[in-house]
Amino acid sequence: MEAGTAMSAVGLDLSTKTGWSIWFHDDINAIFDGPNWAKAVDRLGLRRNGRNWHSWGANGGSLTYGCWHLSAKNASLGAVFDELHENLAALFDIIPFDELYFEEAINLHQNKNTSAHNIELALGLQAHVLSFARRFGLRKAERVNVNTWRPDFCGRQATQLIKRECKLAERSARDPLKAATMARCRHLGLSPRNPDEGDAIGVLTSKLVEAKNDPPWWEPILAPAPLLDRASA
Repeated sequence: MEAGTAMSAVGLDLSTKTGWSIWFHDDINAIFDGPNWAKAVDRLGLRRNGRNWHSWGANGGSLTYGCWHLSAKNASLGAVFDELHENLAALFDIIPFDELYFEEAINLHQNKNTSAHNIELALGLQAHVLSFARRFGLRKAERVNVNTWRPDFCGRQATQLIKRECKLAERSARDPLKAATMARCRHLGLSPRNPDEGDAIGVLTSKLVEAKNDPPWWEPILAPAPLLDRASA
């Protein structure tokens, strides 16, 4: 992706509750006036009076985000992967995109906290995204490591402090880090409804900034303290 290039890109936080976000260069209000408005409401949960989208006008682009609950709790893996494909296809039909970024599954070692089923699920979701990208001719489909995107989005110092405090307290840093991501989203004027959406926004934003395509909602972090306060509140 070249700096300053007009493009549409998607960020994903893959799981059975897949968070998604998409940045595109058109005004989202045109969707509500177009032929795909019913599908936008049904498959993406987009409504004209909704809080999960932001527009900066015809030349400023738009951001929207949501969460897909993939199949029932006891559904087969095949059903989960099929539903992910259907949702990605619906998103592509409503808002065509050419780049896709997704959080890479890490620490996939079977133990008391990670079952064989969850490992197969994580790898299968990733493989299906790559297959979708090839089938739909996307320019790019890229894994993004959480240890890269979250410090870029939330601030390296803040992320390290949260990890250090949790290590000293002998507890997982997962929830505090997700809370920090939600706080960072709010600081940028965004309104994710859950951590899945927040992480999807973080994945997408970090890649846009990395490519020097700073989106209109982006503001560099100047001090970590307020973010930490909000994350621990």
